[in-house]
Amino acid sequence: MIDQKEEMAPLFALAYMSLIDEDRLNRWVKASFALGKVEPFFISTFQSLGRLDSRLVFLDKIIIKNLMKGDKGDLDFNAYTNEHLSQATLWLFGAYEIVRVLNDRDFKKKPEMAIYEKYQPEINSLKLKLARIRMPLAKFAPADKHKGDAHVPTPSFNTTHGVAWQITETEWIIRKELSDEMLELLEKIFKETRTE
Repeated sequence: MIDQKEEMAPLFALAYMSLIDEDRLNRWVKASFALGKVEPFFISTFQSLGRLDSRLVFLDKIIIKNLMKGDKGDLDFNAYTNEHLSQATLWLFGAYEIVRVLNDRDFKKKPEMAIYEKYQPEINSLKLKLARIRMPLAKFAPADKHKGDAHVPTPSFNTTHGVAWQITETEWIIRKELSDEMLELLEKIFKETRTE
């Protein structure tokens, strides 16, 4: 026998899917074609990352609003924010991996990558920023270039941009700033390399 939770699951899933920043998602979808000439699978991968990012941005705003009102102690709210932090971490892992592939020495040798060569410094810069937080989140050790960073970053919420991780006494890495940089780079590549 199907219990009520299972019966309602499709409705909850549809409701959850609608909690998204549509404008941001549209930007991701358009920009996702930036590297389709190199690898068609990049299109769906960037769109999936974009969908998750657009949902995180939408929900960051709701969490920030609740935090600013002082709603912090509710058990459901705490459980939800833990889930949100987990989703943000998974976005970060996915973003790092695709940027790492774009910066991979062997991948850069593909003939299709020649037109993207001028973007490699920006791709590498983004990769290093993502790596700085990915390494301690995935391996519980700071990146080699940042031995003074926390071995386990403290997750939190920046009151302007949402999910952030404290990596030193005075430094925080804000997820939305990383996603903004990634999205803006994809948009730039798409605009400058597209052929009608």
